[in-house]
Amino acid sequence: MHIFYNQVHDFCTLMLAEIAGQMSKVPEPPASAGVALAFTEKFLLCPTLDSARECIQKDLPGALNFAMALDAANRRVANGLLALPRDLPPSQTRFYVLCSIVQEHLRSLRR
Repeated sequence: MHIFYNQVHDFCTLMLAEIAGQMSKVPEPPASAGVALAFTEKFLLCPTLDSARECIQKDLPGALNFAMALDAANRRVANGLLALPRDLPPSQTRFYVLCSIVQEHLRSLRR
């Protein structure tokens, strides 16, 4: 559980810094599960905070949709409706658990 919330904290810190730096350019994206899922697949591959920051900068609309999906996924985790992964691979990227949870949430919307 701590891994998930540590990754949420790190993502939110990166997002806030990016939004503060681009306040006049921040788009008002329509909520899109497809856009969020596409961003999730790119963000999952980021091995460091620097690469995660670059990923957010390159796709701010995707990151904003990811943040909206993360909010919904977090509420489902808190209510026991979405489980955190139990078996984690020995090697994982920086945001593996966070992306796994968001992916599972987004996929459940399609069912």
